[in-house]
This record gives sequence, structure tokens and C-alpha cells, in this order.
Amino acid sequence: MLNKLDTHFYDGKISAYAETILSKISPPNIPFEEAIQALKWWSGYLNYPEAIKTLELIEREKGNKNFDPTDNLNTEYLVVVIWDKIKKEPQEYKYIFEQLSDVTTSGPCVMGRVKRLFQVVKSLYD
Repeated sequence: MLNKLDTHFYDGKISAYAETILSKISPPNIPFEEAIQALKWWSGYLNYPEAIKTLELIEREKGNKNFDPTDNLNTEYLVVVIWDKIKKEPQEYKYIFEQLSDVTTSGPCVMGRVKRLFQVVKSLYD
């Protein structure tokens, strides 16, 4: 039995809400490779080695392995949306790197990555 602390509890439950949030965002004109490299650099600079591992996992699994069919969301797109916001409005965003770090220990599957990254997008844009 799944509980609310298990990322799979939310599988298939955030797609409509995600669509509402993402529809408010102008699609970023940033290549995925730029976003992932920048986030890896900042993860190292801020001393978040687990965040780097998460970003390397996303990079390695580029393509279909980054797509969550339960919520129709793509990890790569969420990475670009996150980097676009940081790039346009540089602030104190350490919590983003904490969330990325948590993926390594509590949600490395595509569904877990999507849920964590969507939480970040929601906090940035909602």
C-alpha cells in the first residue's frame, strides 16, 4: 500500500495540475544541454554532489527514459524550465539543488524525478 510519502502515490495525479502551471510559462528557448551543464556547474559550486549525480542520470537517460507516461511530463523539459527561471531571476535557489539531491536517494526513477522537478517548477512559478 502506497502512502503520501511515496512518490508513486502521486503517479497519474498531477498531470492536470501540471498542465495548468506549465501553460502559464512561455516555452524556454534554451537547449537541454545548456540547462543541464549550467545546473551541474551550480551544483558543484554550491557543493551539492548528489544533485550532480541526479543531473548526470537525467543526461544519461536522455530521450524516452526521461518521460513519465503516468503524468505526461518530461524531465528534460522541466530541467530547461527550471534553468530558464534561475537564469532570468538569479536569487537564492539552494532548495532547488536540495531537491535535485533528494532524487538520488528517494526517487531516481523517472516518476520520482518528474515529481521532484515539478515541485521545484511549482515553487518557482505558482
